[in-house]
Amino acid sequence: MHNLEHKSEPPAQHTQLMELPELIDEKQVSKQFGISLNTLRSWRNCGDGPDFYKLGTSRRSPVRYDVAVLAEWLRAHLRVQKARATTEERHVAL
Repeated sequence: MHNLEHKSEPPAQHTQLMELPELIDEKQVSKQFGISLNTLRSWRNCGDGPDFYKLGTSRRSPVRYDVAVLAEWLRAHLRVQKARATTEERHVAL
């Protein structure tokens, strides 16, 4: 028998670990934002609403929303009241 010397390789070094997003389910989104589950589902089917993760390929696979993506989506849908916007536009124009 030969005595084979086994050299162990150093563990692979990860230069950067992927940080996993904070995910919540559609029921949590519905409750937190006052949007019905049917509306969220309709938005997903139409391509509207916030981006989401589909965890599987079947119709019944769970759906999850990234909290950071929801915050961005909300900011993108922020509307300033017309009266206030008009007043601010006048101040900027001066």
